[in-house]
Amino acid sequence: MKLFLALLMAMLGLETTAELRFEPYAIPQRNGDPIAAEVATLTVPSLRSVPGSPTFDLAVVRLRSTSDTPGDPIIFLAGGPGNSGTSYASSAAVRLLRTAGDVVLFDQRGTGRSTPRPICRMADALDPAVVYSREAATTEGLRALVRGCASDWAAKGVDIRAFTTVENADDVDALREALGSKKVNLVGFSYGTHLLFSVLRRHGAHVGRAVFLGSEGPGDTWKYPETFDLQLMKLSHMATGSDAMVRSFDRVMHQLDEKPLAVPVRLKDDAPVIEVQVSRFGLERILIQDLGDSSDFVLFPAMLQMLEQGDTRLLARYVEKRYRAMAAGIPLMSLAMDCASGASPERLADIVRQRPGSRFPRINYPYPDVCGAVGVPDLGESFRSTVSSPVPSLFVSGSLDCQTPPYQAEHARWGFTDSWHLIVENAGHEDLDSNAQVGMAIVEFFRGRGAKSGTIEMARPKFQTVQEVSQRLK
Repeated sequence: MKLFLALLMAMLGLETTAELRFEPYAIPQRNGDPIAAEVATLTVPSLRSVPGSPTFDLAVVRLRSTSDTPGDPIIFLAGGPGNSGTSYASSAAVRLLRTAGDVVLFDQRGTGRSTPRPICRMADALDPAVVYSREAATTEGLRALVRGCASDWAAKGVDIRAFTTVENADDVDALREALGSKKVNLVGFSYGTHLLFSVLRRHGAHVGRAVFLGSEGPGDTWKYPETFDLQLMKLSHMATGSDAMVRSFDRVMHQLDEKPLAVPVRLKDDAPVIEVQVSRFGLERILIQDLGDSSDFVLFPAMLQMLEQGDTRLLARYVEKRYRAMAAGIPLMSLAMDCASGASPERLADIVRQRPGSRFPRINYPYPDVCGAVGVPDLGESFRSTVSSPVPSLFVSGSLDCQTPPYQAEHARWGFTDSWHLIVENAGHEDLDSNAQVGMAIVEFFRGRGAKSGTIEMARPKFQTVQEVSQRLK
C-alpha cells in the first residue's frame, strides 16, 4: 500500500515526506575519545517541478544536545557553495551549539558524502600549468571542460538544473519535516546565509530563529571590485601606516606584466616538481581568494615585498594549495549554484563601471564567462529581491571581511522586523564561525534571551615581516 501511494504521489507531482533512519556513528578525534553521533540519509527529488525526476541522497549527521532542556533543532548551512556540512561535526562551534539544542549537519546536494556529486575532473581542456598564467587560455579551457562535464553527467541522468539555491532551500525544509519538527533554528555561514535567505522566503513559517554569519544577500553573489580595492588599502594602512602595501602591489603587478614568475609546485607530495607561470591574472586570483581571511592576509605585505625581490617561496605555498584543489576536480554544483543566483542588471552595470579603475577587475572570474557552458537557468529578479521576514534574526559580520562585508548585512536586515547586527572588530571571513564569543552570543540568542547589536573586539591582526616569514619557510 505504501509503495502504491508513493507511486501515485510521484505521478501527481506531489512530494512525499522523507524518512530519516538514524544509526549510531562515532566521530573520530585526533586527540580524545570519539564523539557520539547519529547518521542518516535524506532522499529528496532532484527537480521538484518535474514529476518522477531522479532522487538525490543527502548525508545527515545529528549530534544530540547536551542540555537538559534543549530548544528546537539547529540546522547548520555550510558555505561555498560546495563545502561539506558534515565536516563540521567535530568543530568547537558545534560543541557550543549543542548546549542550545540538537545540531543537525548535512551535505547539501552535490557536496561531501551526498550523491550524486558531479565533479569536472581535470583534463587536457584545462591544463593546470596555464591556470595562473593566461586568462584567455584558462577561460576557454574551463568552458570546454565544464560543457563536457555537464554533458557527461546528463548522460548519467543528472540534470544540472537541479543545482540551484531554490532546490537547496526546499531540501532544508524537507530535512526539518523528516526530523519531525514544527520549527527549526538555522545557522548559515557565507553561502549558507544566501541559502538561509531563500529558506526564509519559501519556508519562513517553519523557522524559529536565524543566524547569519557573514551575509550574502539574495542579490550579493557577484562581488564589487571596489570592495576589494578598499580592503587592500585598509590592510595597507593597518600593516604599514601608509599605502606602502598598495604601492608594493602595483610594482609587483608591473613586473608580472613584463614577465610572469616561474613558481615550482607539486600536484602531490611525491609528485615531480613542475613550474607554473604566474602572471598578473594569477596573482590576482591568489589574493582575491584570501584577501578577507585573517590567517592569510597578515602574510600578504611580506609576500609582495618578497616577490619584488624575486623570492617566490611564500607565493608557491598558495599556488600549490589552489593548484592541488583545482586538479582534484571542479565541483559542477558550485558553478551551477552561483550562475543560477547571478546578478541583477543594475549590479552587473556597477561591476562593469568599477572595473577600469580597479586593481581587481576580474573579481568574479570565472563568472559570467562560464555560465553559458554550465547550462543552468538564471533564477531571476524575484529570487534576488530583498527578503522580508518577522523571524528573529542575528546578523554577525567581520570588520575585515571583504567576501561578505558588513554593509551587505545592513542592507539585508532592512526587511526584517526583529533583528540585531553584531560586528566583530578585526575579524576576517573565516573567523566568524570559530570565534568563541560569537558562539556564546548565538547560544544565548537560541535560548531566547535578548540579543543586542554591538561589537566584539578581536585582537588587531599581527602582520608578519619578511624576516618572520622567511624563518617559517626554512
